[in-house]
Amino acid sequence: MKISTSAISYRANKMPYPQAKYFKDKLTSSKNVDIICHELTDKDAANSALAMDEYLKNQGINSRIILSQDLKALGLKINNSNIVQFEDFNPQKEKNTVLCVDFCASDRVPSKIYDYIKKADKLYGIDHHKGIDIVDGNYTYINSTINETLPLESVSSYYVDTTAKSASAIIYRFLEALGEDISNSQAYAIFSGLMSDCNKKGLVRCDGENGVIELKKEFVEDKNTYEIYQKLREKLTVKQMKEIAKSVDLISNLTPEEKKFKDSLKDRIVLSPNKKIAYVEITPDDKEWEDLGSDNPITSTILNRFRMDVINNKFQDEKLKDVVLALVFYKAGENYRISAHAKDNSLLKFFDYAKTKTTNSIHQSLGGHSERGGGKIASLDKDTCHKWVLDIISCSDFYD
Repeated sequence: MKISTSAISYRANKMPYPQAKYFKDKLTSSKNVDIICHELTDKDAANSALAMDEYLKNQGINSRIILSQDLKALGLKINNSNIVQFEDFNPQKEKNTVLCVDFCASDRVPSKIYDYIKKADKLYGIDHHKGIDIVDGNYTYINSTINETLPLESVSSYYVDTTAKSASAIIYRFLEALGEDISNSQAYAIFSGLMSDCNKKGLVRCDGENGVIELKKEFVEDKNTYEIYQKLREKLTVKQMKEIAKSVDLISNLTPEEKKFKDSLKDRIVLSPNKKIAYVEITPDDKEWEDLGSDNPITSTILNRFRMDVINNKFQDEKLKDVVLALVFYKAGENYRISAHAKDNSLLKFFDYAKTKTTNSIHQSLGGHSERGGGKIASLDKDTCHKWVLDIISCSDFYD
């Protein structure tokens, strides 16, 4: 069953009670629940998992979190949670109920994790991304623009609200619908996840040096997301707010080597022939990238800030004035990845166009949000990766 709406104008929609109760009944009737995050786990996914982990443990359920990222760099407050890294996970010995958070597409986890998900006794999910192939056929998909609500009796195993600014916001709506008293630690986790994704989108600015979170006009005008912000803020101390600002704003705590890399990116920009795409190609054998730890929360934050600065021409460079798409190509684990920011919510349409024009036979994955997203190819061969870069850039005529 697929339930799709095309008519909801607000954001971080309130989850219908029957949907929340459905999740509660199914999850709490399980003995063991694995909460699985996407590959290269970010703060939104990890903190969504932490909030759900606490909820399940409070219900007497044996739960654990399965993710792939350095916990210290993510700034997680562990609270004795049972956390397993992807690389240490042995799916051969496990068969539990699975709850996926912050992803719905099969290509957002390694094959061994996806194989485990598909073999789970029960599978449920909460996400805010547009999935290329949603891992469960029974899903609700909200991507609406007009004022209308979901049928209150509708429930599904996978709940995807692409209008929400973060998965954390949907977790809040789940707990809210059940009338749960959200604890301080849950509020801390959810608020951290919300601020992290909104900071990436430029909707807030987290100033770690001064411990301040500045809200942009677009954030305040998003009534439901702002409502969640206000309700969570009431549960947090001034000290905690400052801690979250600092943990989200990794840019304020860079090492000299990280700062040097950040400052060098502007000089590495290459423009497409029509000057509509600006990109940086970090080759698979780039030693500086390797020395920085390749893709991790800090380098990811650096690249995110760089892409946003290019799109908004914070460099005040005349040659960048016509740029509508900023791309960075880089090694991440055993894959070569692309991350992107686009103006005018054009990214998914550009990716769809690129899929029809590129000829590289290596597996490609392109998707994400309408303004921010990425993809990968399963190769680290330098020539193959460079050809993929050229294939993508050759599609710049999309913006003509």
